[in-house]
Amino acid sequence: MEDIVRDARPEDALRVHEIMVADHTMTGTMRVPHQPLEYTQNRMASDPAVFKLVAMRDGKVAGYAELVTAPDAARHSHVGEINMICVHPDSLRKGVARQLMAEMIRMSDDWLRLKRLGLYVWTDNSGAISLYQEFGFEVEGTLWAYVWRKGEFLDAHVMGRIV
Repeated sequence: MEDIVRDARPEDALRVHEIMVADHTMTGTMRVPHQPLEYTQNRMASDPAVFKLVAMRDGKVAGYAELVTAPDAARHSHVGEINMICVHPDSLRKGVARQLMAEMIRMSDDWLRLKRLGLYVWTDNSGAISLYQEFGFEVEGTLWAYVWRKGEFLDAHVMGRIV
């Protein structure tokens, strides 16, 4: 079966929820434990300014990503934010995040006319930082004590890509 990236659909919610509640997702994002399936379903609801994608491997959702845009903001409509890239525990380190990032970059460059893409990443997430750098993102600054995680404050890099 072919590996593809496509729009997220309501029937993907249970598998996306498995990704969202995985420990590695909570460690790398702002999510907190014990969120109900309904939270994920609501997050996946249609929003014309947020492109929600899934990577499919062997007919199953292997990853989920969100590209947030601001089409109604006249002076900010050229900017997008990679809000989330997360991978199912069964598919870690298999190129799923790279596949999702490549599709978001393609959409940004070829369809949405986005001049700037930005994202936040925890400073200890070296794998993600390397991936983002491969796609042309650069560290633009560091936000000290940005997030509370497992009993301590953690810093975040702001990364950006200008085309």
